[in-house]
Amino acid sequence: MGRLFNRKSQKRFSSADFSAAQLPATRKEVFIDLFSNSGGKMFKLSGMCALFALPVVIWLAYISDAIVAVAKSLDTLSAVERMAALNRGYALTNTKYIVLIPLLMLWGLGFAGVFRVLKKLVWGEGLLLSSDFFVGIKDNYKQFLIWFFIMGVSLFIMVFNYNYSQSNTAMGVLEKAGIAISIAQFILICLLSMFYLPQTVLYNLTFAAIFKNSVLFLIK
Repeated sequence: MGRLFNRKSQKRFSSADFSAAQLPATRKEVFIDLFSNSGGKMFKLSGMCALFALPVVIWLAYISDAIVAVAKSLDTLSAVERMAALNRGYALTNTKYIVLIPLLMLWGLGFAGVFRVLKKLVWGEGLLLSSDFFVGIKDNYKQFLIWFFIMGVSLFIMVFNYNYSQSNTAMGVLEKAGIAISIAQFILICLLSMFYLPQTVLYNLTFAAIFKNSVLFLIK
C-alpha cells in the first residue's frame, strides 16, 4: 500500500516539475518570469527601497517650494529687489543639489540591498527578503556609496553649469563647450550605472576594476 502511494505521489509531482525547456532562457523571459511569479516580492522590494528615498523626496519638496516662492515674488519687485531675488533663487538651486549629494548616497544604500535581492531572484536562489536586503547593504555599501556620490556630484556640475548659462547671455565658445561637456558627463555616468551597479553584487572587485569593466562594456 505504501509503495502504491509513493508511486502515485511521484507521478503527480513529476508531472508538475519544470523541464529545462520550460525555464526562462533569455533576459526577456527572465524579466517576464520575475514579474509573473515574484510580483509580490518585487512590490515589497520597491517599498523597502522607497524608504531610503524618503529624505530625497522630502528635501526636494521643501527646497522646491522655497524656489517657487521666490519665482512668484519676482513680478512684484523693483529692479534692485528683483536682482537680489534672482541671486537668492540661484543660491537656493545650488544648495538644492549640494544637499542632494549625501541624500542620494543614502538612497544608494537601498539600491545595494535591491541589487542583491534581484540577483538571487534572477538566479533562482533561496531568498529571505528582509534578511537578504540588509545583507546586500552590509556587503556592498562602500561601492554603492562611492557611485551615488559620483552621480550626485555629476548632477550638481551639470545643473550648476546650466544655471550659469541661464543667467549669462554673453557666453563665449569655451563657456558653451563647457556646458555641453557637463551635460555629456552626466549622461555618461548614467549609462555607466547600468554596468557598474550589477557588477558590485556579482563580483568581488575593487572600484577601479568595476569602473574599468563598465567603461569597456559601454564602449562595446
